[in-house]
Amino acid sequence: MSAKSADRGAGTTRIWLADHEGERLVHVFEWYAPRLYMAWSEGALVVARMGGWPRGRKASDEALAFELYRDGKLLRRVSTLDLAGDADNVEASVSHHVVVKTVTGFVDIFHRGPAGTVASVPPHGFEVELIDGRRVIYGTLTGEPVTLTEEMFTRPMMEP
Repeated sequence: MSAKSADRGAGTTRIWLADHEGERLVHVFEWYAPRLYMAWSEGALVVARMGGWPRGRKASDEALAFELYRDGKLLRRVSTLDLAGDADNVEASVSHHVVVKTVTGFVDIFHRGPAGTVASVPPHGFEVELIDGRRVIYGTLTGEPVTLTEEMFTRPMMEP
C-alpha cells in the first residue's frame, strides 16, 4: 500500500459499549474509516470498516472495499478487485473508481428446509450490492464468502 493511500485511513477509532452498568471501552483500532457498521453476531461484536473513495480507474488489491472484524480481530480484508473480479468491472471517474453500489449491512441468512421451515445457515453475514447487480455476502463467524442458493435469502438484522 502506498503512503498516500495509507494516510487516508490514518487515525484511531474507539468503540464504546454503553449498558446499565455504564460505559466501557471495548475496542481500539489504529485506523479511521469514513463509515462503520456494527452488529452483535453469535455473542461477539462484529465491525465492518468501509474503505474510502478508491483512487485509480481500475479495481485493485490495494484499494480497500471493506474489512470485517470480530471481537477486535481482523476476519477478512476485501479489496475492490476481490469484489469486482476484473479490474475493469467498475464505475470510474477521472481519478477514482466504485465497485459497491449499495451497502445492505449486516444480515440474517436463512435457508428453506425440505419441510418448509426456515433455518439460519450460516447465521449472519455482511452484504453489499455491486455495480454489476451481484449481491456479495461474507459470514460474520469466519469472514468467508457465503454462496447463496435459490433456497436461501437474507434480511437486515434486527437491532438488539
